[in-house]
Amino acid sequence: MKLKSKIALGIAVGLIVAGGAFFVVYSFHLPDAGKSLDEIGLVISRSRLADVGYDTPEAALETDKWAWANTNYDKMLDSVSLEIRRTWESATNGRLRFEVGRQKPMSSFEKIHVLAKKKTADDQGELKLATEQKQGDVTFAVASIQQMVKTSDGWRVGIERNFDPAWDKNSQPEPAVRR
Repeated sequence: MKLKSKIALGIAVGLIVAGGAFFVVYSFHLPDAGKSLDEIGLVISRSRLADVGYDTPEAALETDKWAWANTNYDKMLDSVSLEIRRTWESATNGRLRFEVGRQKPMSSFEKIHVLAKKKTADDQGELKLATEQKQGDVTFAVASIQQMVKTSDGWRVGIERNFDPAWDKNSQPEPAVRR
């Protein structure tokens, strides 16, 4: 299935699953339209997630996803920005809510494609992601922008937001790597 078809299908499935709630998934251009998502950028497969530390924004993203996939609250707190950490720590029953929330059935991601990155400040950057999700027999990609924050001991995951096509200006494509 071509990427545009996957994205269009993702919108339709998302609207059905969300019970008609409206949200936007933008289509996005690939640096080489003749290639599949697996041939572009860094590919992080769910089946191969690992705690790889915080030396780079990409490593911090993978470590955060590993913590969520393994229901590891403490590692999740370590992998996020101070702002997000404070929100979780101040929430009533934050640990319990995290652990119970991870047990509920949800659409799972199959792969995360880091397509490009952008430096936004000396201690901040953003990653353009295409997250392949699966619901039943349907696989689709959702585009987003992941904020990354540099701390004294490495990179941390910040707030994720919807992809805006204007973001592509001044971004740097990721080299093709599979994990």
